[in-house]
Amino acid sequence: METVLLDDNRQLAQFLKQQRVSQEVFLQRALVRYRDVVRLHPEKIKTVPGAKHKGAMIFEFKLPFEAYRSFRVAFVRQDRQLRIIFASHEIKKKEFTKALKKTALVD
Repeated sequence: METVLLDDNRQLAQFLKQQRVSQEVFLQRALVRYRDVVRLHPEKIKTVPGAKHKGAMIFEFKLPFEAYRSFRVAFVRQDRQLRIIFASHEIKKKEFTKALKKTALVD
């Protein structure tokens, strides 16, 4: 079973603060969604083209959060762990990828 962790970085901390979401709630929903996607729709987990974080390939998926809002999250796999490194309210992959690549999180 894989575990989900939040990376300790400024962008993610600011995102959670702006969205008024606790780390625990965000992690729980991300874990449930990730497991559902892997089981039912693995094709929805995609790589972020040309992007690596500390040498690891970056993946992303859409995280429906509540009835009125969704996020897109970027993560890396390390052993049996998923480390979420970035999240955004940008649902369109192209815009999300642009925002991610502007950060220092991408090598």
